[in-house]
Amino acid sequence: MRLSLHTAALGAAIAMLAVAAPAARAGAASSAACTTTAGVTVIVDFTHFSRSIERGCAAGAPADALGAIHAAGFSTAGTSRYGDAFLCRVDNLPAPKDEACGDTPPANSSWAFYWAKPGDTTWTYSRTGVLSYHPATGTVIALAFGNHAKPEITPAAAVPVPPPPTTTPTSPPVSALIAPTTTLGGAPTTTARTPVSTTTAARPTTSPVTASTSAPTTSTPRVVDRTASASIPHDDSGSPLPALLGAALVVALAVGAGVTIRARRRRSA
Repeated sequence: MRLSLHTAALGAAIAMLAVAAPAARAGAASSAACTTTAGVTVIVDFTHFSRSIERGCAAGAPADALGAIHAAGFSTAGTSRYGDAFLCRVDNLPAPKDEACGDTPPANSSWAFYWAKPGDTTWTYSRTGVLSYHPATGTVIALAFGNHAKPEITPAAAVPVPPPPTTTPTSPPVSALIAPTTTLGGAPTTTARTPVSTTTAARPTTSPVTASTSAPTTSTPRVVDRTASASIPHDDSGSPLPALLGAALVVALAVGAGVTIRARRRRSA
């Protein structure tokens, strides 16, 4: 009976530890996995909060825009009245002290939802919510904070550009660098040719452009990719429960082992 009680305590401690452990959340797929023909690219413009524009990838065919946003590595929160049908927060922004998210927030304090199909040059404002919009493969969906605020990049700039194919430079054949010659005795010899660089013979045909006549450059907003190693932040450092349960598990294991050894000695005596 004593062994059964200790075994039950051990099982209970293991079960409590498993429940208390935080659930692992998968990170976003690599942004390069989404193209104009694969996956759904997700853009979240955090510039209103002095952060970068972030890009994630929802591989495959998400059922709705909310699922694509989550699959791309972003966390969301709806409102108390409408739930996830109305998107109120993205990655805990705006902060709860600034927006309670009890009811629909005003236009200047909410996330605007846009989409674009492959080849589109402008964003289309969505008249439906994130649960009602079903993105097709290759679609780009975007969120920007403010009254009909648009993302600060174009749909074309939102899709990751695939890296150019690598090419191996080829050397000219050895025969092209050797020219046959003849001596007075008629025996052929070879003389190595020195390749002539064409770059030294080139001359500029126009005068260089001075700084005063050069066209002004425009800066492109920075886009940060959420890779497969990025995960949704989860902080459990303030709770002592996992540590206490871990200590209880160690004690239960030690007691159970001692009871088993004593029982075996009694049977062998």
